[in-house]
Amino acid sequence: MVASAAEGFFIISGILVGYIYGPRILHSTRRTTLKIWKRAFLLYALAVSFTLLYSLWASFLPEGYSRSSTLLASSVGDAILGALSLTYTYGWADFLSRYAVFMLAAPLTLWLIAKRKAYIVLIVSGLIWLLFREVTPWLIFAAWQVIFFAGVVIGYYLPKIESEAKKTNNRKCALKLLVYISVTSFILTAIFIAIPPLLLLSFDTIINNDVTNILNRINGVREHILIYFDKSTMSVCRLTVGALWFVGLYTIFRKHEIIINKRSRGILLLLGQYSLFVYSTQAFLIFTIDTFLPTTSGPNPPFILLNTLFGILSATLIYIITKLYAKRTTVYTRLRQLLA
Repeated sequence: MVASAAEGFFIISGILVGYIYGPRILHSTRRTTLKIWKRAFLLYALAVSFTLLYSLWASFLPEGYSRSSTLLASSVGDAILGALSLTYTYGWADFLSRYAVFMLAAPLTLWLIAKRKAYIVLIVSGLIWLLFREVTPWLIFAAWQVIFFAGVVIGYYLPKIESEAKKTNNRKCALKLLVYISVTSFILTAIFIAIPPLLLLSFDTIINNDVTNILNRINGVREHILIYFDKSTMSVCRLTVGALWFVGLYTIFRKHEIIINKRSRGILLLLGQYSLFVYSTQAFLIFTIDTFLPTTSGPNPPFILLNTLFGILSATLIYIITKLYAKRTTVYTRLRQLLA
């Protein structure tokens, strides 16, 4: 895709940091800073632990498994040093290392924003993105930090932004138009990106040559366009489309959040409240599934069906585990309150 949920994860995280901790940073600087850094250390510990666990796991896999041939560390020492320095990540929890670094810098960012110097944050973040997003090994941090810190600024001013957006009818109409453009572009992009290769690689035996040639041309255009939406360096095109889609989806969910929460029976709210636990659990499950599932050279119906089935089962299992974890946390909190 030209944008993904990964970008949404970082901007939402940034928005929450700005919205929750922003008002506290000036009158409770030390306490707020320590709380954020405690979160950063937890993220760092999880990132290192997952990388070492998955590396050890993959190193013991026999030949023939997809993960047995994709280990990136050349030695045990390189794996440990790389994991500790966050220059080496392995598995499905690579976002945690980036998030940890961003949270480490969050207190200073919040302080600058609270001092009405958000422009400094945006300029520095923009320059880091511009100058270092293609420099190894820091590109994953330099490219993605611009999303997180933009989110922190948005989160700090979120009540004001929402209020200003609804002040006049013209602004309301402009926001509605933006939502329509966002949803329409999302649907059209999903069709353009997903359908041609799926048809070309999966059903080429039942499509005549003329249709195949047309699909080949479309797929060629598609591949050329995707170059401008690079994920690793977070290109301008990807940032623009991601921002457009996020505004649209945020507006829709914000407007209908009560109905959505009611219809989803609180499932989405629960998963959002324990997002780090959910992310860590799904990372473990996905790595496990990815280890044992057979590889495929291209999309095909049986594999897609199997993947979908595993996806549904994994989502169900994650919800059950999260619900149990939430109950345990609630009981533990109540016991602490009683003993205090």
